[in-house]
Amino acid sequence: MAEPDLLSRALDHHKSGRLEDAKALYLRILDENPDDPDALNYLGVFECQLRRFDQAEELINRSPALRPAAQSLRASGRGENALSGIFHNAGP
Repeated sequence: MAEPDLLSRALDHHKSGRLEDAKALYLRILDENPDDPDALNYLGVFECQLRRFDQAEELINRSPALRPAAQSLRASGRGENALSGIFHNAGP
């Protein structure tokens, strides 16, 4: 798991619309721990907000905590709308 202060700062940036600052911190967390589920989740939310659904799906596929949700999306064939719904509910 990410250093709590670093993740907290990233989420503050994200919620305040400072998306590039948030992204930089998410990537810093992932440099230290490539499988950090929180950083993968919120970076996926970031990508989804920018409508980059392929990148968002790739991130949740990497997250052990979110992998079942990604498999469910693929199986349902709901595509971008389903992915967007998951990230909307999980967003910062």
